[in-house]
Amino acid sequence: MLPKSRLIIISLFISSALIACGDSSESTSSTPVEAGTSEQATVDKLGAPTVTQSRTIDALTFTQSEWTSEAGTTSVQFQNGKVTFSQFSPVANAD
Repeated sequence: MLPKSRLIIISLFISSALIACGDSSESTSSTPVEAGTSEQATVDKLGAPTVTQSRTIDALTFTQSEWTSEAGTTSVQFQNGKVTFSQFSPVANAD
């Protein structure tokens, strides 16, 4: 059990560090899904995800889902069925 606890703590630490290093110039209106929204409500809003991956560690279930369109990719992370993080990445211009 100790290695799983370490894995969870390390994963949360790395995730927090990556979020903190993110571009803070984006407005909050670019966040496609509010934190705390249920997974079903997110699917109802965005449709069926293009890609989904899930991992379960003890009582925690982590799911990463992505929706891809012509405009870009929306990535949403769920923990036990609730949104913890979401991000929209627009398609890069060929200019």
